[in-house]
Amino acid sequence: YTRLSPYDSTLHTQPMEDSSDFCDAAPFLEDEEWYRDAIPNDPAVMTHIREIAVKGRTSTPWLSVKMKIPARIEYCVKIVENYQRRCLGVRVDLSEDSEGRVLLDSISEKVLSFTDVPFTWRRFCELLYDPLRNYSDVSKYIRALSRVIDVQMTEKECQANLRLQPQPIQSFTPVQIFFDEGNLKMSDRKRINKSVEDAKKRLKLAIEEEKENRYLKANGHK
Repeated sequence: YTRLSPYDSTLHTQPMEDSSDFCDAAPFLEDEEWYRDAIPNDPAVMTHIREIAVKGRTSTPWLSVKMKIPARIEYCVKIVENYQRRCLGVRVDLSEDSEGRVLLDSISEKVLSFTDVPFTWRRFCELLYDPLRNYSDVSKYIRALSRVIDVQMTEKECQANLRLQPQPIQSFTPVQIFFDEGNLKMSDRKRINKSVEDAKKRLKLAIEEEKENRYLKANGHK
């Protein structure tokens, strides 16, 4: 199984719920010149996206679905575009050479450039799993896809880097030196921390006062 990092899950606002069907664009689909031919319901792609979005892991190899992901992207953009046009009355230009089309093509190119699952792939699959869940504006949806996929590392590379990083050296505060915080009540911790902060402030004021006195003395003041 390819299991995505728990760090990626911090991008989620709410957990995805499993469903037997993807968000279906059938009520909104119409023929448009900008809409590239796509096969959005490829079983392997659907399984891959659903497993990643809902569970964070998949048994589907990346290389077996990578080339089919752009078709799903096109399909999801079509869902949002048609919803925005038919329900909100706003039409967005996604024709060739338009700003939206250029960005959309760059997203597909970025996906195809990865040799393994990208680090932020779970969030990306959430956007492909239910495109209307958080977006009704196609331009914002495309920009969201672009931001999420704009990473350099794959999931495996990121995890390898985390393993190679040295463990941080624990820093000690005055409270940690003299007290075992694990045995202190929360109220005691707050009181002690406040006392330490007050002591720091008094020390800072004393140092500043001493500097001022030296300056006055050096300039002939008593």
